[in-house]
Amino acid sequence: MIGLILKDIYSLKKMWKSVIFITAFYTFLAFASGNYFVLNIMLCLYVIMLPLTSIASDEKCKWEKYALCTPSSSSKIVLSKYCTSLL
Repeated sequence: MIGLILKDIYSLKKMWKSVIFITAFYTFLAFASGNYFVLNIMLCLYVIMLPLTSIASDEKCKWEKYALCTPSSSSKIVLSKYCTSLL
């Protein structure tokens, strides 16, 4: 399962720079205005968006066909997506 999580992290590598930049921007904006609601909403959206982006990149590369040939069960694959979003 660690390999599946690493696969997701490596596939989202290009997106991490923009995620860190936008998170830093909204954190600065929240502290400057005193409105932390915007920061909470943005972080919730990223938690939802990261696994969806990972699934979309897997579909683009046709990874699900390869995943069926591996000894990993489908529940472990789905669990790795959730663990990636929590990290």
